[in-house]
Amino acid sequence: MKSPIGKQWRWGGGFAAAFVFALVFLQADDRPAPDLPPELRDEPDVYIDGAVITQFREDGALRYRIASDEIRQYERQGLARLAGPVLDLYPRAEPPWRVSAERGVLRTVAGPSGAPEEQLLLRENVVLRRDLGDGGALVVNTASLYVYPERQYARTDRPVMIEAPGRRGTAAGFEGDLERGWMRLSSAPGQRVHIVAAPRPGDGDP
Repeated sequence: MKSPIGKQWRWGGGFAAAFVFALVFLQADDRPAPDLPPELRDEPDVYIDGAVITQFREDGALRYRIASDEIRQYERQGLARLAGPVLDLYPRAEPPWRVSAERGVLRTVAGPSGAPEEQLLLRENVVLRRDLGDGGALVVNTASLYVYPERQYARTDRPVMIEAPGRRGTAAGFEGDLERGWMRLSSAPGQRVHIVAAPRPGDGDP
């Protein structure tokens, strides 16, 4: 059976559990799932403690890495639930991004071209961060965020707070092509994009 992703994957956190998870979650299978007794229908098909998922580009360079305190995979729903996920994205020519949250949901969806791609929905205390060097960082805080790791694209329609060296702002939503390093902030009725200059250490000193 052919994986719908068809990329290079590497797992950590227990080879046997990861192997079972890869078979169940990554492999296409048209066979109907067997009926379960009612008391087991809410239980995960596979549980992995301390998992790491790594995907590489065709040239062997890192594309992204997902680490999670635990992963619970549900075959019937076609998704996996993550506790304490941390996603590291590695653009080709830009510094890496890190996204962390309290919980997440990983599933395969149809991408813009119709081809399947991974979608990671992050929720609760979501922090998107890129270190800029010299101690500075670009930080985006929000309540939920959709990330498409293969395209390195992120979006949310929830309010965001953004901090960068010398700048601070809020907006009604956000989308970003993290591979190319650009972002777009959106407004909504009653909430405009608001950016202010933030004083830097040493500003105003004689």
